[in-house]
Amino acid sequence: MSDLKKNSVDVDPRHSKIPPPHQLALALALIFIGVCCLIAGTLFLLGIGAGLHPLLASDEGRHSVGIVLLVSGIALAGSGAFPLALAWLTAQDKPAEETSKPTTD
Repeated sequence: MSDLKKNSVDVDPRHSKIPPPHQLALALALIFIGVCCLIAGTLFLLGIGAGLHPLLASDEGRHSVGIVLLVSGIALAGSGAFPLALAWLTAQDKPAEETSKPTTD
C-alpha cells in the first residue's frame, strides 16, 4: 500500500495545462465584445447611424466615435486573446526533464 502511494502523483490544479472554463469563457466574451465594437466603429465611420444621435450626424463627431470604438475593439480583442495565447503556449511547453536530457557519448 505504501509503494502505491509513493508512486502516485498528485496533480495540482494550478499546474494544469488547460485553463479553467471560466477563464476561457471570459476570454471569448472579451473577444466577442471587441468584435462588436469593431463592427460598430466601422459602421459609424461609414456614416451609418447618423439618425441615432446628434453627435453622429456631424462628420467630426462621427469620426471621433468611430475611432474610439475601433481602438476599444482592438484593446478588448487583445485582452481576450492574451489568456488564450498563454494557454496555447502552456500546452506546447515541455517539462524540463524532457528538454535537457544529458547525452552519453
